[in-house]
Amino acid sequence: CEFIPERFVENGYMTAAVGCYDHAPDEETFGYKYMIRDLGDGPNCDYKKYMQEKHPEYVWRWTAGDETGHFMYDEEDYFDRWSADRATEFIESYTKTGAAPDGTKPEEDGAPFYLYCGFFGPHMPEIPPKEVAGTVDPDKIPQVLVQPRPDEDIAPVELYRRAWLNPLEYANDPHSLDEARMKQRLLYCEMIVEIDNLVGRIVKSLKDNGIYDNTTIIFTSDHGSVDNDYGMVSKGPWPYRPQLFIPMIISNHPRLTKGTHCDALCGNQDIGATLLDAIGDNKPFGVSRSMIGLCDKTVPEREEGR
Repeated sequence: CEFIPERFVENGYMTAAVGCYDHAPDEETFGYKYMIRDLGDGPNCDYKKYMQEKHPEYVWRWTAGDETGHFMYDEEDYFDRWSADRATEFIESYTKTGAAPDGTKPEEDGAPFYLYCGFFGPHMPEIPPKEVAGTVDPDKIPQVLVQPRPDEDIAPVELYRRAWLNPLEYANDPHSLDEARMKQRLLYCEMIVEIDNLVGRIVKSLKDNGIYDNTTIIFTSDHGSVDNDYGMVSKGPWPYRPQLFIPMIISNHPRLTKGTHCDALCGNQDIGATLLDAIGDNKPFGVSRSMIGLCDKTVPEREEGR
């Protein structure tokens, strides 16, 4: 088994991972030369160490919401802001000194870099920073959907999960919780606004440090969220569009025309080959297919059902 950052190292790249990082075991680097991570407030979480040094009473983000549902601390301490700041910190340090903030250097001076920056949100707990409160028009948020099919057409695992997630009044009236869940959905949307702002900070850092024109950016997610549609929360083994359809944006690559939209069947398994294709490494990477190649037709599309 090989890993994406290992292949980048083989191609002469400096590799760095900052922010939310959901891989195990924690001690494994998978080929990253520099790492500073948000591990969801678990053991070895660099973000939690940062927060407890600054706010000793901090325990974890699930208890860090205020009475309005927002993050109780200032935005500069927000977990995803921390991740974005670690990304811009790396970009500035590496472009100016050829080393990561802790002094870590690539195997050869002047190597290009591969930077992974992970955001925790949008995700439960829905606690956006209070600085983005009021940025979302509630009238434009889609209403919560109820189950469209009779129970006999639904897999048992989904029925069991819905029964476990919801109070009795939901079973009697699926719309009884709509008001509370629309408020929760509003907070989720405010988290999206925050992520949008933070991506902008990283792009600005690339421009300020003179490397934007030579940088390909890939923006994606590990999964969507049912977000209380059909009485379900977050993710799980059910085939609903809000969970399965996720963002995949490839920006600033010379083989792609700005504004191109590709409908080819693809998934997270194709991220690896896409990243490697972006740097000219076309050796096989498992079952992964380059989405750059799918867009410019240099890679064949998958047959339906395969």
